[in-house]
Amino acid sequence: MHTWISSRRVRALAAAALVLTSAASVAQVAIPSEPLCPAARSNDGTFPATCLLWVKNAGFESGTLQGWNVEGGHPSVGTVDHAEVLVLARKGDQVSQVVALPANTTINAATLPYYVPALATRVAGPLPAQLKVSVSMLHPDKELPLFSRTYEVGHDWMEAIERFDGAVFPQPASLLVRIERADSNEQSLLYVDKVSVTAREQSAQ
Repeated sequence: MHTWISSRRVRALAAAALVLTSAASVAQVAIPSEPLCPAARSNDGTFPATCLLWVKNAGFESGTLQGWNVEGGHPSVGTVDHAEVLVLARKGDQVSQVVALPANTTINAATLPYYVPALATRVAGPLPAQLKVSVSMLHPDKELPLFSRTYEVGHDWMEAIERFDGAVFPQPASLLVRIERADSNEQSLLYVDKVSVTAREQSAQ
């Protein structure tokens, strides 16, 4: 698995080094421009080289946690830099969302896509602050952990971009995306915005 933290989007995934960049405003963090993924891989195997899975209320633009599940603590939505963001005030504040995968994309090992979860985050107040992001693959009677990473978050907006490989898995399949505050510092607020998950064909590396 290759790991990046970068203000550049998926086109930077070919870089060999880990890059850490920041932005003064969340508005400076790029919004994904890829098209939404189709509902299924076609019968002839056709699938976009790069596409976005549908994350509901990905920028918390509703001003609420609509589309997200509260799994722990008391996460909320606030306004920062003239934008609505997820606010995590204490360790254990956690939200999750089940993101549907296109049909027929987890049944053939030779054509498995890889996935790129990304989000923008920063902290207000004294450090340290840690954000944990994890992703599992879901079936109605099965869960397969695929990825987990804890980030050290600073005062400037940073974009956390990761890559992990898919897996052969029963249909229908979904991704469970979890976002959790991992540190015990209650003197600061951790902000999250612009959550996305991109699917990429292995040939698109």
